[in-house]
This record gives sequence, structure tokens and C-alpha cells, in this order.
Amino acid sequence: MKCGIRLSPCENSIAVINHDGDFVYSFSFKPADTYSELLFQLESTLKHCLDKYDILLPFGVSVKGHETTSTGMIASLHHPLIAQKTLRRDLQAALNHSVIVASDGQCLAVAARSVLQLDNKPTIFALSLDQSVCGGIIVYDKLLSGPHGLAGDWGHLSLPWPADYELEGRKCVCGRTGCIEHFVSLEGLSHDYELLTGKKLTAENIIKQAETGDIVAESAMQVIEDRISRGLAMVIGLLDPDIILIGGILAKSERLFTNIPRKWPWYIRSSVNSDILVPLRTSNPCPDHLYLHGAAHLCCYAK
Repeated sequence: MKCGIRLSPCENSIAVINHDGDFVYSFSFKPADTYSELLFQLESTLKHCLDKYDILLPFGVSVKGHETTSTGMIASLHHPLIAQKTLRRDLQAALNHSVIVASDGQCLAVAARSVLQLDNKPTIFALSLDQSVCGGIIVYDKLLSGPHGLAGDWGHLSLPWPADYELEGRKCVCGRTGCIEHFVSLEGLSHDYELLTGKKLTAENIIKQAETGDIVAESAMQVIEDRISRGLAMVIGLLDPDIILIGGILAKSERLFTNIPRKWPWYIRSSVNSDILVPLRTSNPCPDHLYLHGAAHLCCYAK
């Protein structure tokens, strides 16, 4: 048995997964107001899992951020409750059980390798496009985290080949100007639509309106597709992965997987097959399913 945890500002989820990859236990709960209360919530639920199930492998935790290797502290712009906290050490001390922490993007990469049949794809890049944006890299069945835990932190690289107007007043949550996440997250799509119309609309509704032929929504979608294409062109230039998988809420838009590769010839000097870009989705109704699956299998792929 393996156990995966996903922590987010809105909801925390825990799943115990058997050797066939099925959820035998899952539980979600609202996060506490303080870090110490969060630790108590996690300790109570995870001790229940340890008592009921034969979990010998390390727990895996998916977070919106990453663990800084030198300090053990979580660096997170989107989850202040765990930011600058030694989450892994604290959980290990509370549970007397090994814990591994990785970013959402890194857990998504592990899920891609463990859920899908990718034996012939030695280099995998997975991208989580949601409220936050991050990536993960697997090479020959090893998750790359890097000496500083930063491998795959695609969202806070600068948007490649920006038009002059794109960087005007576009300040990221990290305080810098021009980060990819600011442009291709759910909020980035919503913000672009607001700039065009003066009206605020969720990313999900913008996608739906584009599908019905709304011209403004269609324009916003074309812009975000071009930006994702530019960002992935940079990944291809550095890593040249065998496969790129996109998960998260934006991955529900089928058009991305047709339109993004069409734009690559503008940004990549060599011909790249469009079929390397695929959606990372499952039929499981749990919205955190892939992140939980990836977290639970960190023990198999993390160094």
C-alpha cells in the first residue's frame, strides 16, 4: 500500500492506493487556520491510515511550491500556511514515518509515468496548468528535483519572445514581471479576458464561450495557446522530451492539444511531432486523483 497527500489552500486530500493503483481509502478536509492545527489534522488522519492499512513505504506529499533542499523549508507563493515551514521534518516527527515532498508538477510527472504505459518514453515533461503553474521532469524512471528542488519550476521562468505590450503592468505574484505563470494560469486567462472586455469571467467560462463561437473569448484562447506554445518551445529546446503531458483545469480544453503544436514552427528550429503533446486526464471523479497518485508513487521515482 502507498499513501499520497495533496495540500492546497482550499482543500487537503489523502488517498491510500493499493498495488493495482486503486484508491482503497480517500478523505478530503478543509485546511486549518494555523500550521500547528494543520499538522494535527494530518497526524490524526494519517495515523488512522497507518493503523488500518499496511503502509510501509514513505508518504508522498504534493504541494503548491517546493521543498528547499538546504533548509528543508517549503517555498510557496500560493499556500502561505505551509510557506517557510519544515513540513517534511514535522510530519516525520509526528508520525515516525518517512515522508517525501514534491511540487504539484513533479507529482503530475510521476503520475504520468506510473498511470500511463510510457515504457518507451524515457524523458517525460509534465505540466500542471491550474491556479498555479509548474512542471515536472522524469528521465529514465527518475524524478529530477535538482540540488535545490527547483527542477521543473517552469511557471516562474520569463515568458519567451514577449511582445512589447505583454509585459506592461503584468506583475506576477512572486513580485517580478513577465513570469509564464502570470500569463497561462487560470487567473492569467481571466485577466486577459478582462483587459479585452472590462468584465471578469472565470477561465472555465471563457473556454465554454470560445466553444460557442464568442469572438472575444476565442481571441483570449488564441493568445494563451500561443504563450503556452512559446513556453513549451523553450522546454523542447532545453530538454527535447519524448512526451509532454498537460494536466490541471486548463487541460480540459481539447483545443490546446491541436493548436499549441501548430505554433511550434515559429519558435523551434527543427520539426517536432505534434503527437508528443497529450492531455493527462483520468475518468476518476476525484479532482486531485492524479496528484494523489503521483504523490503516493514518489517513493518509486524520487531519488
